[in-house]
Amino acid sequence: SPEGISERSSFFRRKNKEDQLIRAEFGERDEKTKLYSFHKTPERELGDFGLGVGIYFWTLRVLAIICLIAGFISIPNMIYFNSSDYDGSGRSSVPSGLELGAICTDTEWVPCPTCKESNWAFPRYTSIRRYATAKNDENLVFVLRNNCNITLHEAICAFAAMVFVVVSFIIMSLVSRRREVRLDEYQQTASDYSIEVSNPPENAVDPDEWKIFFSQFEGAQVVAITVALDNEELIRTLVKRRKILKSIKALLKDGVEFDSDNMDEMISQCVDVPSWKKYLCFTSDGKSKYETVKALEAKAEELSKRNKCVSNIFCTFQTEQQQREVLEKLSTSGYERTCGSNSIQDAYKFRGEHVLNVTEANEPSDVLWENLDTKIFTLIVHVFAAFVLVFGFIFLGAFLIYLAGNEGSALWTTVTITAINQIVPRLCKFITSFESHKANGSYEASLYVKMTVFKWINTAIITSLLHPFVATIDSGPETLTKMVKSIFIAELVTNPSLLLLDIGGQIQRHYLGPRANSQEQMNLRFRGAKFSLALRYTEVTKILFLTFFYSALYPGGFFFAA
Repeated sequence: SPEGISERSSFFRRKNKEDQLIRAEFGERDEKTKLYSFHKTPERELGDFGLGVGIYFWTLRVLAIICLIAGFISIPNMIYFNSSDYDGSGRSSVPSGLELGAICTDTEWVPCPTCKESNWAFPRYTSIRRYATAKNDENLVFVLRNNCNITLHEAICAFAAMVFVVVSFIIMSLVSRRREVRLDEYQQTASDYSIEVSNPPENAVDPDEWKIFFSQFEGAQVVAITVALDNEELIRTLVKRRKILKSIKALLKDGVEFDSDNMDEMISQCVDVPSWKKYLCFTSDGKSKYETVKALEAKAEELSKRNKCVSNIFCTFQTEQQQREVLEKLSTSGYERTCGSNSIQDAYKFRGEHVLNVTEANEPSDVLWENLDTKIFTLIVHVFAAFVLVFGFIFLGAFLIYLAGNEGSALWTTVTITAINQIVPRLCKFITSFESHKANGSYEASLYVKMTVFKWINTAIITSLLHPFVATIDSGPETLTKMVKSIFIAELVTNPSLLLLDIGGQIQRHYLGPRANSQEQMNLRFRGAKFSLALRYTEVTKILFLTFFYSALYPGGFFFAA
């Protein structure tokens, strides 16, 4: 419908007279709009979606160039691995796509009187046969030796590629900070004008008192003061109530207008919830939901009567320059805040005695208001418990990969690793949801670390540990190098394909959307897929880590990464 289309027009862009792209507002009808161009949109304009998004796409492009150049540096090694100088028996028996890797087919059986079968037997890898005895004399032991040699020249080439990568990363980090500042200058946001006080006196609830304090600095013009109270339980109760009211609204019959002041009538107009949905989807009917709402309202009323302490103060100034000057004058160290250093002027202390911890404020949409009063010790405990769970699941994933390896095929191991990597983001999001972060940035950082550690270990390290050392450059079906190539292909095909197909979004738009009970519900079904920078950076670093970890054995991985 037209309403649904206008609701989604915020994802379009239009040009103004100066040919500068500006983001269309919700419900834009007067100006001509169009979709973002995937190849013509300037990087500076991507900041409309957030500073992190603009930096992400720039980082992606730079990393691709770095990996491509590192691949070119490694070409001498690829040529050597594919030559008779390295493998005297020829490369005809090497699996396709691995000719440029260190797989060795030039082997011979040699006597080894001191070798023991226990050191050379690998029950899980039946195709790897490296130990044998003479038919007429079991004491005469032979082992299979590789005749392929890697010289100092190849080591220097691999080392040069990694040195280039490390130096490039350092330069990229320095340039990234400058680009971040430049992108930030293109976008005017509330955080550019605001500061946050994270340690105000608990009884400093008067916004006028704070306005007078910040206005004392020369040229400072205070526009707004926000006093955040220690009422996270009340906020969570109200949020839960609102979510349930929205779920009741979704149950209304088509054409019924929701009226929160007449809930008894609303409940009578709700459609019946099928029994299977109650048990399988844990969904309740309208009456049960309303009973929960009434209980939450009673709880919220009781919580609102309690005295609240101040947890944070937000101050917005007239200009960016004023914000920076006040931020510079009030910046203090942890020692000064704890010990109340005499080096700080009394005028810069609130009420003449409180040394404030002042930082640049986060975006209002980035602040998790229900967690503002969370103590640092509580957050540390939550994060520690979350990482204990993550490492527990890492061991579980390693065990599943081990079981898959018992099938004797690289295919099953690759499928298991890919499946685990698809489950990891949902699992880590669920675990991280129990942590009390004060801002989305902190939440995303914690989520990124968990997913990165999980995927790095499961994708690269576990694969290496579960394979015997003699299988590293073996030419059989269970060789480690072949496994690495399979993981590259699976990761480069599976994840992008799932993102492009957007199976969940297709179901939402084409099946559930037309069957929604109201226009609003249908509009919600047409929302785009959620974009998580933590997940995107995890996928990037996972591919990079896999590439660098096996670059000496499989230098062609640089081109896969690029």
